[in-house]
Amino acid sequence: AAARHKRELLQAYDEAVRKNDIDGSIELLQELDRYLTPQEAAAMEESARGVFRAKLHNLGVQFAICVTEERWSDALTTGEQIINEFPNSRMAHEVRDKMDMLRTRASTPTQA
Repeated sequence: AAARHKRELLQAYDEAVRKNDIDGSIELLQELDRYLTPQEAAAMEESARGVFRAKLHNLGVQFAICVTEERWSDALTTGEQIINEFPNSRMAHEVRDKMDMLRTRASTPTQA
């Protein structure tokens, strides 16, 4: 039963990657983690890295759009997600530097 479930998870993961369903891919990776042997995990490492790179890229784009559109609280939320999920990334370091400014702008009422 576990072997069949693992096969189904792997098929679902391959399908999610093919469809570029980043969040679905990550959820499946987290579930698959319980079933994979070290050799199987090593074989999937490059694919998983690509999924996480894509997730970080998407968050970075979302963050930049929020800042450009002056949606400060959305930018804060996205920035916190980048810092929490990818704490050691260059993007997290860059976002951290902007968080105080974003908090200030998010708490300042906009002028009509």
